[in-house]
Amino acid sequence: LAGIMMDMVFGVPGIFNSCISGGAACLDLNGQPVQYLSKITGEYGWPYPIHHGFHQMLQLYSLGLSVVAAIITIYFMITVILETAESGTPFGQRFNKVWAPIRIVIAFGLLIPLGYGLNSAQYITLYAAKFGSGFATNAWIQFNTTLTQSYLGDTVDLITEPNTPEIGNLLQFMFTAVTCKALEDEDQNDAGEVKAYLVKDPTHTKNHLVLKEITTRETVAKFAEGSNSVLIRFGIRDSDKYPLQKGNVEPVCGEILFTLTDSRLGAEVDPGTERLQSHYLEYILLEIWFDPKFAFEYDPKGIVQAKSKIAPNNANYPPPETMVQEAYTFYTKDLASNIKYSITKQVASGKWAIDTNLKNKGWGAAGIWYNKVAEMNGAVTSAVFNIPRVSRYPMVMEEIILKKRRYNQSVDGQDAYNPEPLSDNKTLGLRSRPEADHMAGVMWEAYSYWNNVSESSHTAPTGNAFIDAINQIFGTSGLFSMRNNTDKHPLAQLVGVGKSLVESSINNMGYAAAGSAVGLLAKLGGVGSVAGVSSIVSNMLVTVAMLTLTMGILLFYFVPFLPFMYFFFALSEWIKGIFEAMVGIPLWALSHIRIDGEGLPGSGATNGYFLIFELFLRPILTVFGLIASISIFAATVAVLNDIWGMVTSNLTGFDVHSEVAGGGSALGDYFRSSIDEFFYTCVYAVVVYIMGTSCFKLIDQIPNKILRWIGQSVSSFDDGHGDTTSNFLSSGFIGGDQITGNLGKGLKAGIASATKG
Repeated sequence: LAGIMMDMVFGVPGIFNSCISGGAACLDLNGQPVQYLSKITGEYGWPYPIHHGFHQMLQLYSLGLSVVAAIITIYFMITVILETAESGTPFGQRFNKVWAPIRIVIAFGLLIPLGYGLNSAQYITLYAAKFGSGFATNAWIQFNTTLTQSYLGDTVDLITEPNTPEIGNLLQFMFTAVTCKALEDEDQNDAGEVKAYLVKDPTHTKNHLVLKEITTRETVAKFAEGSNSVLIRFGIRDSDKYPLQKGNVEPVCGEILFTLTDSRLGAEVDPGTERLQSHYLEYILLEIWFDPKFAFEYDPKGIVQAKSKIAPNNANYPPPETMVQEAYTFYTKDLASNIKYSITKQVASGKWAIDTNLKNKGWGAAGIWYNKVAEMNGAVTSAVFNIPRVSRYPMVMEEIILKKRRYNQSVDGQDAYNPEPLSDNKTLGLRSRPEADHMAGVMWEAYSYWNNVSESSHTAPTGNAFIDAINQIFGTSGLFSMRNNTDKHPLAQLVGVGKSLVESSINNMGYAAAGSAVGLLAKLGGVGSVAGVSSIVSNMLVTVAMLTLTMGILLFYFVPFLPFMYFFFALSEWIKGIFEAMVGIPLWALSHIRIDGEGLPGSGATNGYFLIFELFLRPILTVFGLIASISIFAATVAVLNDIWGMVTSNLTGFDVHSEVAGGGSALGDYFRSSIDEFFYTCVYAVVVYIMGTSCFKLIDQIPNKILRWIGQSVSSFDDGHGDTTSNFLSSGFIGGDQITGNLGKGLKAGIASATKG
């Protein structure tokens, strides 16, 4: 990469010999040709037209300074003659008879233009840069080939294990949908069998596909045709009766939106992502759908039975209270196990290893590999959080909630699908079909059976609305688990938290949009109070989503860029320093013209030699800075993680001794409520972020300050913009806050418009 940049900037043949100047195809990290570079080189040739003009400028510049050198030399000759006449000493008292003539000859030798308009001093600069770049590349390759695995041990340590997401709602829906299928197949034999379909708009040539027990994620991805999501509809297909429905399928038993985190096919898809998405499809959706025991079954005698592969097969109604909890525990543990396995597959794929293509990029690509931490974590975390989303419950249940919102001022979320009489003792009177009331009762039994399932400690309802809002809305599961990942790299921890916040924010915006849709339906149905409550809830969700989205953007998108950005700007500063030297080094040649002083540099050229030495050393020093920043960042965060509990437990007046003496929590327990825990964890994330920016500044600081060890105060090139990366992060945070703020205003305006009435 360094050679490519040097050839593209200076266009001098025979020095850097990159793919640009050598005529070979420049390859990306996947070993594929970079079409843009090949196109411009093939179209304009190399050196480019701008290089020819630049070389002519340098030639004119050298010739002009040669004239100046001649004038200075004549001045010193006259000075020597006058000092000789005045003092009577040959050549005067200041003239160094050994070094002065040599310095004058060297000055003119450095200034005379040679090939391509460059003088000797400029060629010296380019070769110093070339040898320095090769020095750094050899060191970087040696560093990588010496490592047995990766930078910090097993590559798995660079991927945080996301918390197992809550799948209770998905299991509840599938339990209800299978019950719906049993009812429909019993009472509607003439209408056709209820099946699971992948569906598209009826305008597509292939707008449906029947799901079977052996259907794979690959099949779903092919049906999606590059889209990142596909709709799974549980219903009856009839092209004559339902010509306008997607896939010509009536969703009598509901539908699910299945998100494909990676919609690629074959070997292109990330194996960890593929494994997680396959688990959601094959081991949850299809396994439950094709297992007739996983349902409340209805028979003509009106007897409802609950059966499951978790519970005994002879479990009669009412089923054991433990059955649902056991089912939830089984599928949650199964998913957690699969998350671990998916991470292992992601690492074993070899896509994240330091491969030959990356090594061939040289030292200039040293910052790229570390940036893969975000890519690795983002792919896995996205796949984990892309749980199939319920978009519609069975039609009978949807009819219930619509009628309830029409007649009742408020509808409890837990009781929304309950077909019991309304507040004024009016019956719902479902008119969609004769048996609808009875079917609604059975489906409600199936649905409500899951209402009391105990979920994780951080998302289970506490009874406090504010705490529950924090737990559910802010995505605290990722925050709570952050400090528990003590065996993971700190940057991976931050990335995992950021991705959790981003996913949580996106979900909340979806809930807000759904809430506005409910408000619109309520307004159309003449229920203004419901519309008002829906608007308030939706606006709150949008506000919270914007807060978490800003923090998530900072942690997930900006923080992983720290090492890469610092390193890339260090590479850029090196190139700019070389360009400065190409213009300034003829002046260094002039500084040799001195008649006094000892040595070749004399009194004026010494700093120039150290600046050339600095250009030679800067590449390898930048690599040292990267390695130092990685190591120091990991070490300091590891210590911070160990002491953070002790630090926060002594804040805000908490008395540890009295708590323990009074039989309270043990020292190993967390002494805070979930609110304190949430905000302290936010502070922890910010502190780690600040430590990261401080550590990764070493990539710049080590090359900038290192020459003081040899007693030199010469400064390297500085474009006057200060810490570019910190400015970038600050601007990005402010810009992200403005973007999310405007996005939130737009969503709120849309919600207000939808619910206004």
